Amino acid sequence: MMDRRVTPPPGSSDLLAGKRPPGRRSGLAQRAARALAAALRHERPGIEIDGEGRVGHLHDLLVPTARLPADQHTILPDRPRTPVDDSLALTANCFLPWSRNPAGLRVGPLDGFQGLRFAARCPTGIRGTPPQTDLLLTGPSRVVGLVTRVTEHLTTPKTRIAEGYDQPMPEPHLGAWHELLVELRQTPQLFRLLDAVALAKHAIGLARTFPGQTTTLTYLFWEPSDARSHPVFAAHRAEVDLLRRRVVASGVPVLPLSLRELWDRWLAEQPGPALRDHVTALEARYHVAIGE
Repeated sequence: MMDRRVTPPPGSSDLLAGKRPPGRRSGLAQRAARALAAALRHERPGIEIDGEGRVGHLHDLLVPTARLPADQHTILPDRPRTPVDDSLALTANCFLPWSRNPAGLRVGPLDGFQGLRFAARCPTGIRGTPPQTDLLLTGPSRVVGLVTRVTEHLTTPKTRIAEGYDQPMPEPHLGAWHELLVELRQTPQLFRLLDAVALAKHAIGLARTFPGQTTTLTYLFWEPSDARSHPVFAAHRAEVDLLRRRVVASGVPVLPLSLRELWDRWLAEQPGPALRDHVTALEARYHVAIGE
């Protein structure tokens, strides 16, 4: 029988025990944001970062290899006062170089893309705000919705399950996701770090927006360079793997990828100078240690 919960590892903090009020950033999340801000200042010494760790606009966070010409700013929606650990900014930094040629992009083992769109809404058909997928990749018969997390998994998950998700879903291929939501309603502590409810909403939205197509939900997550020194990151990976196994036979399986795994695969499969320069720029910004 498949195990149904993750046991926190020795040395886990209150973050794993779920003792903080929902939505509050842990000390670890704050240190991570400070480390990312320091990397940004090193790259761009004159940039202004306010006391809450925010820059003037999302576009201010783009690494040199992902900068947008003025006539292409509509590719990525901009917004004011964006935190340095913003997930859409990280997504854009990784994937903007393929905005005009998605056919050359690989996400783990997945390829064959013809369309690429940032911040895409995929309605679930259930009352409420549709989930926003950080990156939507489409092909002739394949759809990949990519959800990125930077420090969100260091903050107590706070997505609530709307009553509409309690009703049985007519699509048999969404049965595993519905069963998970029913169980999470009864046992919310099943996942202490991973916001599984939010991912379920993304999966349902993708399936209902693109019926009849092969659909994958990719979960891309950041880890610091010293992740092994902090048990919370191993615990997060364990929860991600539990979710992957719970929905592996569904119509929308989960493909987990750390940033490091994504970059290493790029370098192994497409070791050209432009891509090496891009990964180097990403490493300088995001491959940072958060210390003790």
